[in-house]
Amino acid sequence: MAAAPAPPPRSTKEKPPPVPKRGGKRMSFATERVRVAVRIRPLVAHEADQVPSVRCIDRGALEVTTPSAGGVSTIKKYDFDLCLGPSSTEDSVFEALGAKALLDRALRGIKATVFAYGATGSGKTHTILGHEREDFESLPVSPGTDLINDRDGLVARAVKYLYQTADSDLQIRASFFEVYCESIYDLLEPNATALPLREGQGGFFAPGLSELDCHSSDDVEAILREGRRSRRKASHKLNRDSSRSHALLVLRLSHGAARGRVTFVDLAGNERLKRSKDSDPRETGAINRSLQALGKVISILSRKEDQTEHVPYRDSTLTKLLMDSLGGDAATLMVACASPAAAHVDETLCTLGYARRARGIVNAPFATLVGADTNAERRQQERDRNEIERLRDDVARLRAENLRLSEENARLLSLKTVEEDSDDDYDQISVVSRGGTRRHQRVKRKAPKKVLKDLSVAEPPPTNDVEDKLRLENETLKAELHELSVRFDKFHSEQDYQFSQVQEAHATQQSQWAAALERLQAEHKREVDDLNEAHARQLKDRPRSSDSAEDYYKKFYTEQLLNHQRKVDPTFQGRGDPHSAETTTRNLSDHHETELISVRRSQRGEVVKKHRDVSALLGLA
Repeated sequence: MAAAPAPPPRSTKEKPPPVPKRGGKRMSFATERVRVAVRIRPLVAHEADQVPSVRCIDRGALEVTTPSAGGVSTIKKYDFDLCLGPSSTEDSVFEALGAKALLDRALRGIKATVFAYGATGSGKTHTILGHEREDFESLPVSPGTDLINDRDGLVARAVKYLYQTADSDLQIRASFFEVYCESIYDLLEPNATALPLREGQGGFFAPGLSELDCHSSDDVEAILREGRRSRRKASHKLNRDSSRSHALLVLRLSHGAARGRVTFVDLAGNERLKRSKDSDPRETGAINRSLQALGKVISILSRKEDQTEHVPYRDSTLTKLLMDSLGGDAATLMVACASPAAAHVDETLCTLGYARRARGIVNAPFATLVGADTNAERRQQERDRNEIERLRDDVARLRAENLRLSEENARLLSLKTVEEDSDDDYDQISVVSRGGTRRHQRVKRKAPKKVLKDLSVAEPPPTNDVEDKLRLENETLKAELHELSVRFDKFHSEQDYQFSQVQEAHATQQSQWAAALERLQAEHKREVDDLNEAHARQLKDRPRSSDSAEDYYKKFYTEQLLNHQRKVDPTFQGRGDPHSAETTTRNLSDHHETELISVRRSQRGEVVKKHRDVSALLGLA
């Protein structure tokens, strides 16, 4: 049965970008773009009243109607390799995608990858894996669709085509696994734990992954059914049967001398948690992060201006597994699935944006053959062996060079140190004792005292480049050491000068404080002496008659009171009432004593204030 040719790509005015670099070298194989097809699913039952926002205008173009402000709609046009409308059947999709031509290349030893990308509920699983018998009757019916014959997806149709086209030499080994929360789980061993991911010569792989031999298409379909039962699924507001992991079905083909591989990837749909109302935000976050890493890889690979930019394949488990499919050595077909409903127009635009960027990715597929002179694997092994031998020679050469330099360095260092005594520095003499016994004795020769070699003396010119290099390095180090010594001496002298200045200022301030303290103490002593002298004079002036001091003060103040009364009251003529005079005299005496006490207190206050001034001055010091 002749293979149907792939549909011709749409003409474009853009020149193909240069081949990306892999491993630091430009690949010499023929390059090709990643082919991108867009499939629009039909409206489901609860979307029947909506007007479709996506419309295929021809075989390779579509239009998206987006609402904008003011009630005016905007129409955006996208061009792809293929656009499939809602009325397309699974058989027509398989024929239009050029899957037969891709499988024929895989039989010739090419790596092929088919993966579906899109939002949740856009029809990815239906396109890649198809639907099982128990649930295909609930699918939306498109015009001209036969549900019985339209159940199989791309995987089942591809396996049937392989067995129908190839001869009996075809051998297929299948593995089916999922990527859930950045971990790999074997869908054929549902009770197994997460598998590790390792990197080998052919890329990343999972050790311990089940790989079963398939002898017919029924075996592959049985593996597909068993794996789909073990795959993680959940129901939320946007999709009642939503896949919560990325599923990968890998078919390894052995057809004669060719060793091909076909990988079918059913990606989990990107979704918004506030719209899907998923009960497990951790799953949604893991799905969105892995798809974001995939989108970053696609965006970087699609740029034409900088082909040397780092591609972050290692940011996610999914991108590691798709490393050879995006910018690598595989022929890749991307199927972007979208919903025509106006409620999902934002997710549709996001999917189309990813698909448009993926068209700019360039791969360089090549065939892997066994037992032929053109075997790429054998050539790669030969290149690896040559590279290992070259590295070994380089290591041996560098070790020898290192040993030679070490010996040369030790020899040069020995020239700068005092050599130890040797046997040539001693003479053997015979000595006869008093008893006539002769014995031999070693006596050291008298030689001038050896000193360290003066490094400043010019040495003879080096005999080779190594000595010249070491001498130059020695002179450079000496110059740097001298410069550091000069800088240290200068810094040390500046520090000493600043310290001496601080010491002088401190001594001057201490002397000033001591002089001020002595001056204040002398003033205080002088004032205290004056007060004592004044008090002594007052005691000396007291009356010496037989009258007491109280009688003396009574008479004195009585006379003073009478004189004051006469000045105030001119009509006052007598001496007044004796009783009132005595009372007045007593009051005046108390008043005088009060005034004396206040005067002495004020004098003491001035002295105390000066003491406080001295204390404050010392405190500031």
